[in-house]
Amino acid sequence: MRMKDISPDELTTNRYNLMRKGFLNRKEVMSFIPCGARRADQVIESIRKDVTLEGLENLDHNTVLARRVIAYLGLTEKKITEAYEALKKAPSPTKVESAQ
Repeated sequence: MRMKDISPDELTTNRYNLMRKGFLNRKEVMSFIPCGARRADQVIESIRKDVTLEGLENLDHNTVLARRVIAYLGLTEKKITEAYEALKKAPSPTKVESAQ
């Protein structure tokens, strides 16, 4: 099955909004990474194992913390926020076209 194409601007906005939410379920992990359901399940399971190794317990088996997914990808909250702020400051192509 082919994955749908997602624009970098949409990915940046999705990641920022999901980061602000604080926790992700499988569908949101699929949107955050972007990946399929099987890969999202692998990511969630890996994060749950890390939580268990730290001596903590995940009370909700359907969600993981957004900061753990961010760390799993090797990103930081600061990078995601900076990318979102840069996107908001950049002129939108639709606004430029409508002004002409």
